[in-house]
Amino acid sequence: MAIDLHAHLALGGEDAPPFMRKLFDVEGYLEAQEAAGLEMTVLSNALADLEGTDAELDEAKRQHDFLGELMAARPGRIAALAGVDPFGGDGWLEEARRALDSGFAGLCFPTSRNGQYLDSPDAQDACALVDERGARGFVHPSQSPVGADRFGHGMLVGWVG
Repeated sequence: MAIDLHAHLALGGEDAPPFMRKLFDVEGYLEAQEAAGLEMTVLSNALADLEGTDAELDEAKRQHDFLGELMAARPGRIAALAGVDPFGGDGWLEEARRALDSGFAGLCFPTSRNGQYLDSPDAQDACALVDERGARGFVHPSQSPVGADRFGHGMLVGWVG
């Protein structure tokens, strides 16, 4: 079975720039994947540029509801990973549980948020939830996947990015 395990579709997008509009065209996206021989698509709600606001959690819930509807409409063809802020605390953990209970295959974490990384004590409950549930954990690059302070040498920033 040919599977695309890193794909994105999202609700909305009327104001998206032209190069992003395909992310909002569900039928066109799936037709292109089928034409390419892909039999299953694993969608993720990738979180980027998180600031830790309630509005971000509300938007994630909205996107998860959308992805849940896609999974229900296309069983065996679409699976999904819920985008969760692992540093966000109880509200995000509750949303992660809700998504897993509704059939999401796992959780998608950003690599960092505001200088915190997945080895932070603040992320441990979210990481433990993946383990406890036997779910999949996917780490998606965020705006600054690794801060310059983590490189160990200033020249590496220029080489790696």
